[in-house]
Amino acid sequence: MQPNQLVELAALTASQGQALAEDLHPISETGLAQYWQSARDRLDRWSKTLAAAEKQENALQDPIVIATIQEIIMSEMLARVWAAVLDTADRCRSTSEYGSIARAALVGHLLVRRRAEKLLDEHLEGCPETVAPLKRLQRRVDRWGNMWLGYLAKDHPTAARIAKSPEETLEFAADLKLQCQDRGSQYVWQILLHSQQEALGKAAMPISPNADLNQEIAVAVISCFPSELFEATGPMESLFISRLENAADDSIRMIEDFLAVESADLDDKEGTRQVDQADRRLQQLGLD
Repeated sequence: MQPNQLVELAALTASQGQALAEDLHPISETGLAQYWQSARDRLDRWSKTLAAAEKQENALQDPIVIATIQEIIMSEMLARVWAAVLDTADRCRSTSEYGSIARAALVGHLLVRRRAEKLLDEHLEGCPETVAPLKRLQRRVDRWGNMWLGYLAKDHPTAARIAKSPEETLEFAADLKLQCQDRGSQYVWQILLHSQQEALGKAAMPISPNADLNQEIAVAVISCFPSELFEATGPMESLFISRLENAADDSIRMIEDFLAVESADLDDKEGTRQVDQADRRLQQLGLD
């Protein structure tokens, strides 16, 4: 999966994030675990690439280094949006179960971003034709990320804290709220997505050093949403199929929990409570 596809997924996640955050059903444990593992693996790869580049005199003449920096820049939008969605989900549920995972991944991402920025600054004089477009791309991604977070912040203002510029996100949120009321949320989203594609799509390089992990991260995010929010056609079809596989893993885990409760040596009151809880979880998946 290419970085420009990740920014499109960030837009989709932002538009549907409020529904997920306010839905009090459990969020996929498999999806969250996969997100953390894949994000951590990608951070490790980025760190190794940057460590090697820091020792090279002409690092920005290497297409892999340039593509890696671009990947770091463009994928940050999804990292911020997903962290905001899960943080809001915690607030809606009065828990701290979900947000810590995405926030930890985002902190790692921002540390890697600093290393990439430092590398660009060190080569600014020697490679201005390479550094300038990447810095311009970074500014655009930051601004679009602020805007998409406005979708969540219009009804959950605390989500703006995760934006690159919280103040700008709150301004976008107020504007989006009026536009969505006047024209409809879906119409506004489609117009903005098209504008983002025009602004960022052409800037993407044709190679992605970590396309496999980008794909895993995208699958992990989508697997956390209810199936009705995504169509199983077009470019999302393969991700949707993987979402079903993760849902199946969660279903198996819930069935095991249910059977464990039935066989456990519990007192009547606690046993009844846990069986009822397991029944509700199975009903949510249509497995009752």
